[in-house]
Amino acid sequence: GLSILNRECTRDYKVPESDVIIQTGTQIIISLLGIGMDEKYFPEPELYRPERFDVRSRAHDPDAFF
Repeated sequence: GLSILNRECTRDYKVPESDVIIQTGTQIIISLLGIGMDEKYFPEPELYRPERFDVRSRAHDPDAFF
């Protein structure tokens, strides 16, 4: 299964609420497990709730759905 995504920053990006700038060309690793288990995006992430993934119900944050 897929547990991480690898991406490359295509333009300088200032991380909100910090002094960190991710520079163009920097390799980024995104943890899908970290997103999938974050209650900010998926309430009660440890519970299997198939309706969460139903396109009609939109019971998930579309920006966090992979």
